[in-house]
Amino acid sequence: MTLRLKKIICVVLCISFMLSSVNALTERQVKWFEKMENEFLGKGIGIDQDFTWGYQCVDLVSNYANFIFPDAMGSPSAYKSTLNIGNARELYWNSSNEYFKKIPYEDGMIPKTGDIIVWGMGSDYNGHVAVCYYADETNIILIHQDGYIRPVVFRQDADHSILDHYNGSVIGFLRPKAEKIVERNPLMNRHLYNVKMDSDRNISFILDDYEYNSLVEIGIISPSQNTSPLDKLNRLQAVALILKMTGKNEAVNQISEEEFNDAIDKIEDIDDVPNWGRKYLAYAINNGIISGVSQTEEGKITFDPNGSVGGSAFLVVSFRSLGYKVGSIQEANNMYSNMISFDPTQNVDSEQDDATNNTNIALINKMAIDRNEAAKMMFDFLHYASFVDESGNKTISLREVLVESNLANEESLKKLFGK
Repeated sequence: MTLRLKKIICVVLCISFMLSSVNALTERQVKWFEKMENEFLGKGIGIDQDFTWGYQCVDLVSNYANFIFPDAMGSPSAYKSTLNIGNARELYWNSSNEYFKKIPYEDGMIPKTGDIIVWGMGSDYNGHVAVCYYADETNIILIHQDGYIRPVVFRQDADHSILDHYNGSVIGFLRPKAEKIVERNPLMNRHLYNVKMDSDRNISFILDDYEYNSLVEIGIISPSQNTSPLDKLNRLQAVALILKMTGKNEAVNQISEEEFNDAIDKIEDIDDVPNWGRKYLAYAINNGIISGVSQTEEGKITFDPNGSVGGSAFLVVSFRSLGYKVGSIQEANNMYSNMISFDPTQNVDSEQDDATNNTNIALINKMAIDRNEAAKMMFDFLHYASFVDESGNKTISLREVLVESNLANEESLKKLFGK
């Protein structure tokens, strides 16, 4: 039975938490699995990526590599610079270390969805390769084709014994590097997805919105029935979210009438700013947190409240709200990249953390972020950031400020960050 792929936005925090450490796939990988389901599995169609020797197992994984690591020209042979070429068993050694993490197989290892599994010599000198669709302690589901068995792409449900007896034993797994997938797909959404199999063996790819739901849980994000984590964030919403995240709500509400009017008089497109957002905007202008998209010699600014907000702009405003004197987008980008660099002393899944950090860093270059992407960056600020004084010296952590201001519960924050 062909499995259906369903993208489900997970709204239950505890479920999202359990899945967030299990597996992480980029959007591009999810789209390849969807393509296999919709166009190949059960359709009697094969893949001949290199136009040589018909439908071979290497053709399938070459197609996979070509899809997740395309070149700028959209060439069908882009895989030659990442997966490389050779017989099936040779791909484990021939593939690029820049694009794949090579994991030598040991008895009992469980591959992850998206891994390329490489078998060595058995009855066939050439070995074999397949893409892991799903795996747990009991099941392994593969997508592959084998010219010696059937000349079409097919799905195989198996147990772990297949790792030891499909044309020999497994040599290892090739795990695509998330940051390189993002680099080769600049227009791709920067979301990660987790994989789940239900009791009917249907596979789902679930949006990893753990950070978004966590911020809803502790009250930093206040969604309405009409909002989705995938809704684009506009510039005014971004300013309000950042000021709320950095504990400025009380200060915003206490802004004096004179300060409010002075700021509002500077905004040329004030008629486009709804009433709920005007105090946030006034506070941000008066405290040098924002400067608008353009400014006249007379000091008048155009803010463009409904315009999209890019990842870098979100970072600039966030760091300024913490007291940093951020002079350029590049400076903010570097500060963020350094802030979320993986800390091996922390008790986390390093592979998952690397995948998350690398896709979050890629948000820097995105021109229009959505609420889920903003939440991922906000979550990083809550995890690592502190306020600074006029000299740039760290004073108090962001989390401490939120607790002292009764904007977040200390126990809730400890559950999220472990300390």
